[in-house]
Amino acid sequence: MLRYAPVPIRRFPLRWWSAACFALLLSQLCGCRNPQEQAVVELKRRGITPTPSALVDAVKKNDGLILNFLQTAGVKAAVPEPGQPSVLHLASAMKDWAMVARLLPVSGPEIINHPGPGQEVILEQAILANQFPLANTLLAAGAKPEQSVKGADALALHLAAEPALADRLLDALPAGHADLTPALIRAVSAGNLAGVTHLLERETPATAKSADGKSSALDLASRGGFPDLAAQLIKAGAKPAESPSALAAAVERKDLTLARLLIGAGASPNAAPDPTQPEATPLNAALASRQLDLTKLMLDHGADAAFCMNFALVQGDEALLDHLLEKGAPVDQPGADGDPPLVRAATAGNAKLIRRLLEKGAPLEQAGAMGQTAYHMAVIHRKKEAMEALLAAGMKPDAPFIKPAPPELLPVFESAYFVKWFKLDDNLTPLMLTAARGDTALVRLLLKSGAKRGTTTKEWHRYPVVFACDTVNLPAAQLLLGRDPDEETEKRHAVISLSRQRVTLFKNDKAVRSARVSTGKRSTPTPAGKYIITDKQTDWVSTIYKVPMPFFMRLSCKEIGLHAGVVPSYPASHGCIRMPRGEVQAFYRILKIGDPVTIEP
Repeated sequence: MLRYAPVPIRRFPLRWWSAACFALLLSQLCGCRNPQEQAVVELKRRGITPTPSALVDAVKKNDGLILNFLQTAGVKAAVPEPGQPSVLHLASAMKDWAMVARLLPVSGPEIINHPGPGQEVILEQAILANQFPLANTLLAAGAKPEQSVKGADALALHLAAEPALADRLLDALPAGHADLTPALIRAVSAGNLAGVTHLLERETPATAKSADGKSSALDLASRGGFPDLAAQLIKAGAKPAESPSALAAAVERKDLTLARLLIGAGASPNAAPDPTQPEATPLNAALASRQLDLTKLMLDHGADAAFCMNFALVQGDEALLDHLLEKGAPVDQPGADGDPPLVRAATAGNAKLIRRLLEKGAPLEQAGAMGQTAYHMAVIHRKKEAMEALLAAGMKPDAPFIKPAPPELLPVFESAYFVKWFKLDDNLTPLMLTAARGDTALVRLLLKSGAKRGTTTKEWHRYPVVFACDTVNLPAAQLLLGRDPDEETEKRHAVISLSRQRVTLFKNDKAVRSARVSTGKRSTPTPAGKYIITDKQTDWVSTIYKVPMPFFMRLSCKEIGLHAGVVPSYPASHGCIRMPRGEVQAFYRILKIGDPVTIEP
């Protein structure tokens, strides 16, 4: 704390010096009498009895000469009745601060601390009137700041330009007084280590809070980046566990030293400063700002390892994941969302993290919240690299999706057609889903990894190619039929016109052959649309009508196709496309399985 300024000598009015000179002259003339006796004689000569009431009268009349005689005669001011002014208040009411100073020797502490009519003590009046030297004198004479109406803290704030006097004012308060608390808060905010230390020594509670109750002294020290102040407060009894904002501020400042101090003293990395925002914890903040050192520190002191694991997996933070694994974080423990680490990594599509988890023993076939393994979630979320990592680790490409599954999984499939069959049947595989979606990249990967084209559903025996054809994902269907449309140099395509009753064959978009056809009659129409040839049979007999259908070319695994038959000049079939025998043989030789066929209105 700052030392107190010396009290300057007050210059008193001329009339008071005249009275003093008169008293001195009187003492010279009276010879043997002492000054007190001489003053009493002089007062009697003037008809004044040396009593406290005479002192009051002299102040009211502003009579400096009589006042001097009374003081010399040893008259002391009397304590007035409650609510009545003291002689000091009478002088201050006249703004005669010199008289106030002159009256102090005859006014004991009970007079100095007597509340006047407005309940203000004379110290408060002097400070508010900017009579700072007088305030110093009053404090030296025993004035008690705690008795002020406005409070000692308000007076200290008024003395902002007089720091030495403000310190002396606060030092005059009893140890532990409430008005020392705001002074501590100001000292902490200003980073005043000496001031904080002194106030703590005066029993100011280290748990002090700001006027609005929102910030503790420890919060403010942390917010200001003052680790030495924080250490002093903790030593004096501040509890970091009760000031979660302190650690949050240290994290925000990226101050590892301060964070280590707070956590070492009990701050929780999982405690949110604001109860209405439980997710806004120091741990979350450290993770969000990628402060690995701070995160490691928190993990060493009770941070939620499962939460950190989830963050590392979602964000692909390999350094954090490695630290968690080194600290012994379990590789199979589900997080709050119900997903184990491997499933989370697969959902996020991070192949590096998948391989790291597998190295540490993560179970390959452990299911997550959606009831599916990491591999299935990688397929569902179209994470190609994650699929490759899991397949390389031994996952079977045709491993069927697991049933039963929660209802919330169904929209994630992103295929209404696949969902329909998922509800109706079992043994639905990743190849069926990727075919239904028309995801040719994943179809290629699965086929390359050994997925079988001939795998079917359990009850309805539906092949992957059927899923592609029924959703008109023809490139995926071609891949499943052993064709790669991206690698072919010759493109063949047949177009059937229902209105013209003709079929035209194209090679590389050039018409090379045309023929008459007879399509479905009105009761059994041929549906327009896009198809591919999924099967060719030289001698085929209809399983429905039991009639021969030579050179049959099935369209998209359906009941219809092109074949030889009677071709009148109008639609007459049960849905198939009849062609003259000679023409259909030519088309049969040219068209291959996987070639597209378009049926136009």
